[in-house]
Amino acid sequence: MKLIFVSIIIVILISCDSSPPERRKVETSSDLLGKTFTTKLPLAYKLNLPRFDQVPHYIQTNSSTIFAEEVNRKITGIVSHCAGCMGKEVITTPIRIEYIPIGTKVTVVGEYAFYWDYGSWINGPTNIHTLVVKDEFGNMAEVSELGFKLDFNDERFVNRNLLKEEVFILDSIKKFNKSKTLTLNFCLYDFIEGPVNPMDFISDFQLENEMKVSSASGSCQRGYQFEFMTLQSYLTSSYYFRDWRLVGEWSQIEDI
Repeated sequence: MKLIFVSIIIVILISCDSSPPERRKVETSSDLLGKTFTTKLPLAYKLNLPRFDQVPHYIQTNSSTIFAEEVNRKITGIVSHCAGCMGKEVITTPIRIEYIPIGTKVTVVGEYAFYWDYGSWINGPTNIHTLVVKDEFGNMAEVSELGFKLDFNDERFVNRNLLKEEVFILDSIKKFNKSKTLTLNFCLYDFIEGPVNPMDFISDFQLENEMKVSSASGSCQRGYQFEFMTLQSYLTSSYYFRDWRLVGEWSQIEDI
């Protein structure tokens, strides 16, 4: 009897908590609204993300999606610090990472509150102050107000020393822009057990026409050599590899 009662309570809570998210007016407008900022850090866009209302609930709560109707991308760092945040079970579109060149002007043109009371009986409703921004090339993106402040307005963070990974990526971008192709070794770390097939990653992201894989060369004892025909294919690989168990270190292949 007690088990039945608990089950009824759970069903009631879930049914009462199934309302769709809303785009609400913010309670206090951001002091960033209408201002233009210039990127000082190597940032990126997430492109080809699914729309929030077009994917199942599991993907809505476990993957990046687009919510505002006037945008088609999200702002992110050029390096992912979130292992396990993406996987085959939640990828529904050919997501790409696109570099935002340092020095790009970005203007805050709108804002809204992303409000969702799903799970509110546990932790309270989700209420995220979100900014709509437009860069100098006309690209429209969304980003949380907190994330934007860190990437564009917090002098302690904006003026920090670049990470080793960021420096490597910037150097690789220069090489690609010079020759319109990029070939790199990727050596797997020793603690990665069992075979890891990069073709799974290439297939899941629909990158068959943008990159090629072969055996690693030189001092890389266990790994692969990748040839990238597009900059987005390289940046996407660099950003998401670890979520496909491709955990290791990139290295340049010296010109002969």
